[in-house]
Formats: sequence, structure tokens, C-alpha cells
Amino acid sequence: MSDFASIQELWKTHLSKPFPRAMASKEFDGEDLAWIDSLASGCIYTFVNGGGAQSLDTKKLQVLDSCAQSLSRICPQLPDEHRGYFDALRNISERVVSYCREDLK
Repeated sequence: MSDFASIQELWKTHLSKPFPRAMASKEFDGEDLAWIDSLASGCIYTFVNGGGAQSLDTKKLQVLDSCAQSLSRICPQLPDEHRGYFDALRNISERVVSYCREDLK
């Protein structure tokens, strides 16, 4: 399976999971989890439905990278019952950023 197809599958699986409502108004390290989820999801959606790296401009790639970095810091602080959702989002975000950066080389 190609890297792009793998990301598509991970995204499809992630979309089947609802955002943890208990985390909707929570901030960690001054960052709103719902906002991070919205930003990252928008970028990933654009990547997956736009056909890959060429669908993300430099600004969107920076936004997604920032979301991935924030989630990397925040996830260890989250309650176990909600960590899986955000870890998956972090993983997908990191993979998309890596894929796009490789494509630029």
C-alpha cells in the first residue's frame, strides 16, 4: 500500500470516531483542542480529497505542522479515554507533513 493510500485509510478510520465531547471546551498549554482538531482536520481533508501534496500550499502545511507539534506536546497530558482520538489525529498530521515534505524534495 502506498503512503498516500495508507494516510487515506487512517483518515477514513479517524472520521468514524466522534470528537470527544468532554474535550470540546478544554485547553491544554493554552491551546483549544477543538480548534486544533478543526485546523488539522481541514488540512488533512484538503490533502486526502485534493490528491496529495500538491493540494496543500505552504501555509496549510505550516498550519498542519503546528497542529502536529501542539498535539505531540498535549497528548501525554490528556485523560486516557480521550488520548486515542488525538493521538490518531497527531499521527495522521505528522504523516501528511512528512509526505508533503518528501514530495517537495
